[in-house]
Amino acid sequence: MTPAAFVAITATVAMTALVPGPAVAAIVARAIASGARPAMAVNAGVVTGDVLFLLLAVAGMAAASRTMGGLFELVKIAGAIYLVWQGVMLWQRPARTAVTGPRQDDGWWQNYAAGLLLMFGHV
Repeated sequence: MTPAAFVAITATVAMTALVPGPAVAAIVARAIASGARPAMAVNAGVVTGDVLFLLLAVAGMAAASRTMGGLFELVKIAGAIYLVWQGVMLWQRPARTAVTGPRQDDGWWQNYAAGLLLMFGHV
């Protein structure tokens, strides 16, 4: 992978991280329910999950590119079409909200694991 491609992928992941989603909702909910320290643990788990997912995705795409050669261009186009379709479906789906009661502090490792599992649960 070229340095330019790595920077492009990293910038894309950073931009998508700025868009509020399930991770932001979980961090804010934990901060409201339990305070800043548990929310920071959830955030650390989310960041770890993002980094692990990015590394796995880059390694997988590099291996697929080497294996498939020119056919990989079709895979990239199909992937782009799929992502656009997912975005359209997300816009058309009605919003869902869930309200729960206050949580007790589960501890740093439990909050960290919750953030980490959240990132791999919505993949």
